[in-house]
Amino acid sequence: MILQNRNQISSKIFIFIFILLFLQTGVSAAGKESKKPELNLMEPGTSVSGMISLQPDTPWYQTFIIEVPADSFAVRLYLTGSQADLDIFIKWDEEILSYDDVDAFAAQDDFNEELFVSRMNKSPLKSGTYYVDVAYQLDTPPISDGEKIFDLPFTLNYEVISLPEGGGLTSGEKKVSILTPEEGMVKTFSFNVPSGTNSFRVDLFDTMGDLDFFIRYGEPARNEGEADYIREWVLSRESLVLKSRPGKPLKPGTYYITVFDQIVDDAPETFSIVATLDDDAPAFLRIIPFLTVPEEQMERALLSTMEIIAENGTGSGCIVSKAGLVLTNYHVIESAEGKPSEEIYGAVTLTPENPPVELFKLKVVDYNEDKDLALLQVDSGFYGQDLPYGYEFPFFELGNSDRLRIGQPLVVIGYPGIGGTGSRSSVSITQGIVSGYQRTFYGTIIKTDAEINGGNSGGAVINAFYELVGLPTMVVNEDAGQMGFIHPVSLLPLSWLRRIETQNRD
Repeated sequence: MILQNRNQISSKIFIFIFILLFLQTGVSAAGKESKKPELNLMEPGTSVSGMISLQPDTPWYQTFIIEVPADSFAVRLYLTGSQADLDIFIKWDEEILSYDDVDAFAAQDDFNEELFVSRMNKSPLKSGTYYVDVAYQLDTPPISDGEKIFDLPFTLNYEVISLPEGGGLTSGEKKVSILTPEEGMVKTFSFNVPSGTNSFRVDLFDTMGDLDFFIRYGEPARNEGEADYIREWVLSRESLVLKSRPGKPLKPGTYYITVFDQIVDDAPETFSIVATLDDDAPAFLRIIPFLTVPEEQMERALLSTMEIIAENGTGSGCIVSKAGLVLTNYHVIESAEGKPSEEIYGAVTLTPENPPVELFKLKVVDYNEDKDLALLQVDSGFYGQDLPYGYEFPFFELGNSDRLRIGQPLVVIGYPGIGGTGSRSSVSITQGIVSGYQRTFYGTIIKTDAEINGGNSGGAVINAFYELVGLPTMVVNEDAGQMGFIHPVSLLPLSWLRRIETQNRD
């Protein structure tokens, strides 16, 4: 009995010692060794040389500490001099125990990684202490000239970046600027509002991207959480008017406008900005260019295909009268509340290599939810201004979709989301054939193998005579296959056809 108790005690001591040894030299779930190397404190604007030894009894990473100042906008950490695939991981206020639980990382196949973290990231930069790991994550040492490398030297560089400044704005004067990846695709401007001002306005324009901005009184905002006012929508032209209200006059003083691109972070984007002490857009922005109708039929078809921007996203539309009637799908202009959007904008392609330019506001004339169709009318210019006297639009002639036969060619025109590498797309065409038909409770629709993607909805499907024969409406995907479905013009209500005919006759 006594011997049995001694054996139990000895077993417990052995297990306890084993656990201690495992905690000192074991490996976490993410593959990071628990044994901590010496920590290295880095100051902003400095570089530190490091070495990772790939011996079995050493951690395959090195840990550093950085301090992020309270007034900073972003930090950049980057490696130089590495001859192997090293990665960077950071975590705020505590040491990294697992690479699955970090605030940000750079873990591509590059030898010399770069990590840029700003106050506008999804996991925004915070002030204070960050732990930084430079790690080698592969299972075996790298090989150079046929030999394994066990010592991996590198240099870690640490930069602190202030909020990029674009300078001051003078009322009514346009300023051209640029967002760059090196500055985090952000730029802030200041504007002084005199005492007694009832309103001031900010307009963003002349850009190929979907840029947004926010405003803060007294000091710059480094993210939306610090902003007093925000303007963000799927437009390249953004506007915001701040007004005095009863009992709440507009504060005099300095306002800071921060322009940003929250979609693209790897390519520069130019833009123009203007601030005015007025409600209305400046006169130079309210000019609506006349749309010269090209002689070439495909160019005319491109100019007759609009991008439609509504409250719930973007799609495409087809101009079908010289007075600006536009056909599209109902789901393109449907709001989140399940009714037609109150704000609808139309953009047209002035040059095919660039995204379309928002020039018009549209109103809903009629719609049919069952057929997923909507008829719109260009109501004014983008800023609510009247169209020039005698203004006429290029438009599609309606074809006879009932005469289409299986195998005949079709061309699809529109603004699919995949039609550009930036945050907005230029016009795109795809082609295919009439692949078949399908009978539905609201009528017969057309199948096609032409490529259709999100954003094409409501655009143009034309025949060999450049006549509009339908609208690309939906896609069914299965495995690697895709079938597009077209709502033919034969589904249009008779009252719509009469309105179109009347506008083109007058």
